[in-house]
Amino acid sequence: AKAGANVLGNAPSPPTSPVTDAPTASPSFGPSAFPTAETTSSPTVSVKDCPSYTVKEDCNVVSGCSWRTGNGGACKDALSTQECSAFDGMKRKCKRKGCVWKNLKKLCKGRWD
Repeated sequence: AKAGANVLGNAPSPPTSPVTDAPTASPSFGPSAFPTAETTSSPTVSVKDCPSYTVKEDCNVVSGCSWRTGNGGACKDALSTQECSAFDGMKRKCKRKGCVWKNLKKLCKGRWD
């Protein structure tokens, strides 16, 4: 028998799959009938009364607030990127002041800028 031919000598036919709603083992490249939901970032709270937040995780989601360490830590008004840039190259001080450290560039940025 020739390579690629079946036992009867005919050319092989392409495999066919029945159409079902069941998931497949391989990905499809066409549009989906059931699109997935977009991912969203953590919610931010718009009411700014920074000193009223006593937990770091609650403070850091409030727009304009930032948790600062020292004396047990406190939620305060966030510094701007311009203010935080004074701590470029100083990771520990940057983070203690409530700024965000950009490790690859060794830069200190404001939390909400």
